[in-house]
Amino acid sequence: MKIYNIALKEVSKRKIRTIYTAIGIAIAVSMLISVIITASSGEVEIFRVIARYGHSLTIMPAETKSQQSLKTFGIGTGSYIPEDAMPNIEKTYQKAIVAGWEKMGQLTFQEGTIGGGAFPPPTFAPRLYEATIIKEKEVIVGGVMLQKELISRFWWEISDGKFMANDDEVILGKLFAVITETKVGDNLDIGQSKVKVSGILNETDSPDDYMVFMTLKACQKIFGKQNKISMLNVRAMCPKCPLGDAAIAINKEMLGVRATSQSEIATAQSKIFQKTAALLLSFVVAS
Repeated sequence: MKIYNIALKEVSKRKIRTIYTAIGIAIAVSMLISVIITASSGEVEIFRVIARYGHSLTIMPAETKSQQSLKTFGIGTGSYIPEDAMPNIEKTYQKAIVAGWEKMGQLTFQEGTIGGGAFPPPTFAPRLYEATIIKEKEVIVGGVMLQKELISRFWWEISDGKFMANDDEVILGKLFAVITETKVGDNLDIGQSKVKVSGILNETDSPDDYMVFMTLKACQKIFGKQNKISMLNVRAMCPKCPLGDAAIAINKEMLGVRATSQSEIATAQSKIFQKTAALLLSFVVAS
């Protein structure tokens, strides 16, 4: 008698046990597949977030009562980062990045080149945020340097019209445009100035959807904030740049600013997710 005949005969004798065994195997395999699919999807989403926000620093005014700090720093408190402080921030950042690479055993051969492989220099994108009323709606107006902002916010896309090309033009977040029923070509009153809507952004699932954007120069002029910015976004062009070292250096050497690295937060979240997925997978394998 062949082996498969013996197996079929055994199965026919113990039908209930065979059904229970098959159900148990099916459940375990289903759990295994579900955990693998969930873990894979989660990692893809985390890596998407890291790619979108991870390799950047956010530099904002620091709230401090120290007499040595610059009183003109802050957001929403009447204090800001002086625009002319940017060169010193950039210098401190570059110095810390080079030191960080060298600490990791990488050689810096020339500016913009690490370990023999060239990469684009970092992008410093200053922003000025001011609250105002437009069409009887409270809204935040963002002043930006468009070319730098398109590198920093590389996911920006125009759904209608085009990006602003002049100081008297603005682009709108998708939801703000819908709520206020504003279209490309419409005129808006911002402060004492009249501006034209040149474009509307695609929805981004972020606060950008509820905002209005114009050139930094125009925003500073309209709100009387010449030579002032609310924050500075630094977009690193190398995935493994030691941004943590740069944040520490800026916080230590630059008075009145606070630098935070999104890369460290995103990486920590990724590690937590991976450990959780591994734990669930071990339970499934045991089952």
